[in-house]
Amino acid sequence: MVPIAIGLTLILVAAGVIGILVFGFMNVISGKMALDKLVTIAVPFIIAVIAYFVFGDATQAAIFTMLLMIGIVFLGIFLTGARSSFIKI
Repeated sequence: MVPIAIGLTLILVAAGVIGILVFGFMNVISGKMALDKLVTIAVPFIIAVIAYFVFGDATQAAIFTMLLMIGIVFLGIFLTGARSSFIKI
């Protein structure tokens, strides 16, 4: 019973991912999605693929990608706060 449930879950996840890719591709072709937004979404995936080829292990690549993205977020928050503290608009 459990293997059937796991198999069905994986099929549903795969169908969802395929649907997201198909409709996302259609939105890019029709011009509904800007290129800068697409690049922003693609950055973590690109980092993960590069990290996978560097480390050779999916787990290490995922952890490295997560830590790097957290670092980028903290850096962005810091720079935004520093800019608003010293530059009066």
